[in-house]
Amino acid sequence: MPNLNGNEGRVAGRGLLVRGESVHQLQRAIHYGPIRADRGRRREELALISGALTLLTNAVVAYNTWKLNEVVEARRKAGRAVPPDDILAHIAPIAFGPINFRGIYRFPLDRYVDRLVPSMPVVRKAIGG
Repeated sequence: MPNLNGNEGRVAGRGLLVRGESVHQLQRAIHYGPIRADRGRRREELALISGALTLLTNAVVAYNTWKLNEVVEARRKAGRAVPPDDILAHIAPIAFGPINFRGIYRFPLDRYVDRLVPSMPVVRKAIGG
């Protein structure tokens, strides 16, 4: 158990602060403008805006985690050098430089509606007429 009052505690605390600031930078990149005057005035609206921002932030972190894992596993399979797990544990999947936050994304939700909303009856479109 590390001594949280000593040097180990300061180092761990600094690491958490740095990681937290990285998450805030990511959130500012996702939502870079002010909240419109007609939005975010009531507690419920602020909760919805905050929840949406958290969801998008978590999606970026999950995607980065997946991609980092793919790279590490590919390097291991190819017999290439990979940092030890105790080093990999300190790599935060928060990088967002190559991500285009201002583009238009289209998702085929109709393919996944039965998994997204299990209580909704599935309506399939007839192909060709």
